[in-house]
Amino acid sequence: MRLLVDVPILDQVIGHLEKCLPNEGCGFLIGRGNVVSRFVPAANTRASPSAFEVDPQVLFDLNRSLRISGEDLVAICHSHPNQPACPSERDIREAHYPDSFYLIVSFLRKEPDVRVWRVVGAEALEAELHANI
Repeated sequence: MRLLVDVPILDQVIGHLEKCLPNEGCGFLIGRGNVVSRFVPAANTRASPSAFEVDPQVLFDLNRSLRISGEDLVAICHSHPNQPACPSERDIREAHYPDSFYLIVSFLRKEPDVRVWRVVGAEALEAELHANI
């Protein structure tokens, strides 16, 4: 299990999530299979430092556009402003896309910590992140 993403896309993700501080930020990594080709930022409708939610209409529109383009929702990303880059109990409970990765960026320390997960049932399994230059 590994997620492949180019460094400039990863930089876009981190930049978007930093702008959302002190609240959690979120967005989507789009591509094919496990290879990311683009980032789609999203607004956190909860505006919370400990949880995120995306407007259902945004999810509907995204899924419709993916069916048309033939692309995949490769990963759902969000930040943890004050927690490690590990899925919380809420993250696991609300992981409704079992075929997608979950990329979490922690801003707990000076440098962002980026980790990737798959949620299988009620268990989070860490995956490899390969950032291509």
